[in-house]
Amino acid sequence: ALFMGARAEKRLDPRWFIELGARLARSGRTAALMGGPAERRLLEGLSIPKGVIVAPELNLRRFAAAIAGARAVLSADTGPMHLAVAVGVPTVELFSHTEPWRFGYGHLPEHAVLATPERYPRLDEAWSALQAILTPKG
Repeated sequence: ALFMGARAEKRLDPRWFIELGARLARSGRTAALMGGPAERRLLEGLSIPKGVIVAPELNLRRFAAAIAGARAVLSADTGPMHLAVAVGVPTVELFSHTEPWRFGYGHLPEHAVLATPERYPRLDEAWSALQAILTPKG
């Protein structure tokens, strides 16, 4: 699950998430773009590749169930990131404007923190972290 929602200063361009989803699709996985009404508006008019789905708007209970069923969640440091950790789903956590040592879970197994002051990680950095989490160990 690729959670696109965040406050304006934390929000990435939706094309960043679409490209990450396309990479997941090319690797044989299904990618779900998740977010609220604001994120859905940002996707309007953009081409969504095959294998990438735009998740419908969900109430909190259904959203939690969708997160719990994911193999991994990539998210900025927002509520869904904390929810994914709480239900035991591996995460790739994107930090740019807050302290990962304070709010992140990089100290836990199967959780990657990508922290870059004043910018988000490059797509290749996020892709590498996501691949590391999704690749079976051993």
